[in-house]
Amino acid sequence: MSQTFVVDRPDGRVRPDVGAETTRLLAAEPPQRVLARLIAGFRLIGLAAWRGIGELYNSEGLTHAASIAYYALLSLFPFLLLVLSILGMVTADAADRDAVVRFVFRYFPSQF
Repeated sequence: MSQTFVVDRPDGRVRPDVGAETTRLLAAEPPQRVLARLIAGFRLIGLAAWRGIGELYNSEGLTHAASIAYYALLSLFPFLLLVLSILGMVTADAADRDAVVRFVFRYFPSQF
């Protein structure tokens, strides 16, 4: 069975012709059945979401996420100390320090 196309848009683009048979099948379905299918679909979505949340809570995922966030925050302070000490060694000269300060003021925002 070949598919036919219908030109019905102002810009001349075509769309596939769904045909009278498809339209008749869609129109013949009673509203109660459509409502039952919608309710069943939403129930399935809700059940999947509930199971997913339950599995996340029952697994060790939240504990791992909290420990990663804690250790990342805990390691931030020593990293900043390392960066500042290296920056202090590199910019021991006043001209180098002025160049770094100019770079910071040029590329970073002046207001927070």
